[in-house]
Amino acid sequence: MKITFPFLLAPLLSVLAVGAPAQSAPAAKPKISQAPAWKPAPGAQRAAAAASIRAQLEAFKRDDWEKAATYQSEALRRNFRTTAQFRAIIENNYPQFANYKSVAFDAARALGNQVEMQVRLTGQDGIKVRAVYLMVKERGAYRVAGVQGGGVGTRPGRPQTPADYV
Repeated sequence: MKITFPFLLAPLLSVLAVGAPAQSAPAAKPKISQAPAWKPAPGAQRAAAAASIRAQLEAFKRDDWEKAATYQSEALRRNFRTTAQFRAIIENNYPQFANYKSVAFDAARALGNQVEMQVRLTGQDGIKVRAVYLMVKERGAYRVAGVQGGGVGTRPGRPQTPADYV
């Protein structure tokens, strides 16, 4: 008596007929584009960014808030509905900036049209603060894109992205 097991042979025969799964070539590793690295800011770029920061601080000191607002980047300007709102935020949260006595510019690094500059500032009240400015070149001039640190209850740090700035 001959016994067959067609239900067992059918899957085996279909594999043999089709063949073993094809061995694929090793997948190519995806190319990871390296983000451009920040580098020390060249002298001219550093000087231009510092000049814009100083000009804004001078406008604060002269109580010329309209002029001070012109040193903001387009993106930062959209955060403030009015110059009065901008003024209130600076005076309430960054009093040493609004009434500064002296400013010193420390290390600066650049990435394309952006400059990140460390600043030490002393207010008229004698309080010293540190901040990191993110400057962006727009319409031929450096403008403030954000500031980290320097405000009431803040600590300066090393921002990693523009989203890390105030």
